[in-house]
Amino acid sequence: MKKLYTTLVLVILIISSFAASFTETITVDEYERNYIVYTPDSYTPEADYPLLVLLHPLGYSAKDFADISYPQYISNNNNAIVVFPEALNEHNEEVKKGIELLQQRGSIPEGFSIEYVWGAGTRIKYDTIVAMAGNEYSFLLSLVLRKSKAAGYAEPNDIIDDVKFINEVITRMQLFYHVNSDIYVAGASMGGAMAYRYAFSKNNKAKKVAVVHGYVGEGTDTTQALNMPLCVFHSMADKVVPYNGGIFNGSIPNTVHSIALKNECDGSYTTTHYIDEKENGISVTLDQFECDSSKFVWFYTADNATHYDMLSSDKNVIDYIEIVEKFFFQTYTVKDKDDVKDIKNSEISLYPNPVEDVLYCKEEGTYQLINLIGQILIEGESTQQGIDLSNLSAGEYIFVLKNNNVIKRQRIVKK
Repeated sequence: MKKLYTTLVLVILIISSFAASFTETITVDEYERNYIVYTPDSYTPEADYPLLVLLHPLGYSAKDFADISYPQYISNNNNAIVVFPEALNEHNEEVKKGIELLQQRGSIPEGFSIEYVWGAGTRIKYDTIVAMAGNEYSFLLSLVLRKSKAAGYAEPNDIIDDVKFINEVITRMQLFYHVNSDIYVAGASMGGAMAYRYAFSKNNKAKKVAVVHGYVGEGTDTTQALNMPLCVFHSMADKVVPYNGGIFNGSIPNTVHSIALKNECDGSYTTTHYIDEKENGISVTLDQFECDSSKFVWFYTADNATHYDMLSSDKNVIDYIEIVEKFFFQTYTVKDKDDVKDIKNSEISLYPNPVEDVLYCKEEGTYQLINLIGQILIEGESTQQGIDLSNLSAGEYIFVLKNNNVIKRQRIVKK
């Protein structure tokens, strides 16, 4: 066993010297499971690193989610390890047959899939399934969904222990990548439900959790307090995970308020309004619950963003990736209003944008120009002389400005 561990460490060191990301496989409960690891460019075995665990939505592979989450940028910017565990396809045969039947009827809800499904405690009432299929199918469903009818609900991948899987991945990160105790978990949609389930589990290793348009599955035990900081993003216009409750989720604001009360918040909160600077009809409010700094709660609510717009900084007045970065990798208290202002006023004074050759920045600080896969292309000190971009190919880039521990990001377009 010692020889095996030594060999694995050598393999990891060799790989990390050539690439910042790669896919690994682990066996958990006889299932072969995959996850993608991103290490900072400066990675060295002599240092310790925080870990960010990102959980993909239903129907997204780990790679699909990584492709839209800027993991290499997050890894480099925060000197952290980023890992994307991957859910299995649906293993509950009854659920698969039920979904196939709903597909034949053309009544499958938006976003449903049997691919990359978390065992997140998501439950759909049997009577709801019958109503979606039509009463004329009730007898057929009673034959197909025998166990679900007896239980009163169907639960995707209920036989898969994904809490155990995530813990096994974290253990490997600690063993082979020198990850320290600063472990953070975030998820989107069903990945958000999995983040909740993991955070509420008794053997979780997380210090903070963030959820983007996610929900608490009915199969998740929430009797105990979360007892860690929570950051939630949701939209009142979300039709996949409805804000006021749907076929597999309860009211999102009620969920957040309940967690805040169990975290011993006093029930009061401070609200910050974000102006619709993009003038696209999407406004955002932030409710900060007055809690102990070790278990505070932030709740970002958009009014007109779709389920998928919540992930888009182009459409959203806030940049959820930037906020999640700050939430996880910087220390906050609820009353730290300066941090809220930093998030609100994240636009950088750049011109022209789109740019042909020279980009000017009116603000002081150190800058980095990063492509959409996280590679740093240009960096230096911001000056009035401008930044020469003439050698860059046409396309989109991210301009990052750092000044006095404040980090701002803005997309630019090179003609």
